[in-house]
Amino acid sequence: MIFSGREIPILSGWGGKELVPTGTKAHWLIDQPGLVGLPLPGTGVRLVPAGDWPNPRVKGSNVTPGCRGMADKTAEAFDALG
Repeated sequence: MIFSGREIPILSGWGGKELVPTGTKAHWLIDQPGLVGLPLPGTGVRLVPAGDWPNPRVKGSNVTPGCRGMADKTAEAFDALG
């Protein structure tokens, strides 16, 4: 993207409140936002069917270990693969 005669890099990625700071990142120059990029090093992402749209599942050290003091909510947040 060009702004004031200078090229301004656009950063794009995907994450959720459970991820610190994100799950994927476009680590190359792009000319428009919206690209989710690739998983960060040490992070795995898989898509699971969920209705009309696939649900991304993330595993890695950037995922919260659980909800503090709420074991039932933690159990709901993690599937059999972690």
